[in-house]
Amino acid sequence: MPTPPTASTAVPPHWGTTVRTISIQLAAAVVIGGAAHLAPGLVVPPLLAIVLAMALSPVARWLEGKGLPPLGSSLICTAGIGAILALIISLLAYEAGELFRQLIGNLDRISTLIAAALRRAGVVTAAATPEFWSVTLSELIRTSLDWTVRRLGGLLGVVAGAIFLLLSLFFLLRRRDAWAGRAFRLADWLGLRRDPEVVKATRNRVASYLGILSVIAASYTVLISLVFWAIGLPNPILWGALTGLLEFIPIFGPLISGSLATLGSLASGTLWKPALVATIFIILHTIEGYILWPIVFGKTIQSDQVTILLGILFFGWLLGPLGPVLGLPLVIILRGLTALTPGTPALDALVAAEDAAD
Repeated sequence: MPTPPTASTAVPPHWGTTVRTISIQLAAAVVIGGAAHLAPGLVVPPLLAIVLAMALSPVARWLEGKGLPPLGSSLICTAGIGAILALIISLLAYEAGELFRQLIGNLDRISTLIAAALRRAGVVTAAATPEFWSVTLSELIRTSLDWTVRRLGGLLGVVAGAIFLLLSLFFLLRRRDAWAGRAFRLADWLGLRRDPEVVKATRNRVASYLGILSVIAASYTVLISLVFWAIGLPNPILWGALTGLLEFIPIFGPLISGSLATLGSLASGTLWKPALVATIFIILHTIEGYILWPIVFGKTIQSDQVTILLGILFFGWLLGPLGPVLGLPLVIILRGLTALTPGTPALDALVAAEDAAD
């Protein structure tokens, strides 16, 4: 009669492979995370290139299906991203300069309006004086500019990062099949499951997320531009473009854009315009938070909102200003790696959305 297995012999299948796989992943995460935190300018462009390559692969294949060679499709996709980057950098630089000039030029007026509103609300502390708000806003502007310039590495760092990003994107698109083969061989060596369906689903989620978000950002750009133009506020197109760009920072981007737009409209010297701008942003972001995110993004990303929030905060801390932009795509990619890692079904169920887990 065979002897029943003891507790020490009841080892899960591929236990050694699972331990090696998870150990290598943790070690790689520590190394990459340390490098990203110490030198984000060297790590962020390749990560962004990987995310864009995943999103643009269907576009490149469609162009090749129309008769273009891989070199031509890669060049067109890279040139398109380059044009968008140039437009974004130009808009942000101009908008930042205009906003800075308006805030500095109208700092006393804005401080007086805020102090008057607080006094009407019954506040009698030092916070209800124009001098307090003048000093506070000046310090906030200076600190924000210093932090942004330091994290981005100045103008030279931005240009160098953009060139590095475009070169990485071009080579990833040009040799995407070769890179996919290398990735599968690396996955075999790490002990990951070779599951093309999981890889395809992860790529489609990244592409769908960026596609839907681009449509929403474009809609916000048009809508906010029309609103600012209709009520007579300066630079309506630039404010619309800034609002659309900040949509790529989930959760926090809409809060930043709404706050900046309301603060900028205070320079008009009236209270009804800032109140109207704040009301419009509250309505838009309420619709976004209660309809678009649960219905559209929830089914696309298939991750719990707490996981999304933690991912945005973590990658924002790790990678700097572009970290929140990369946060959600990286969460999607990490969840795909979790699904391919043997022995981690509990972790995959933990980070999944409720409907996906069911």
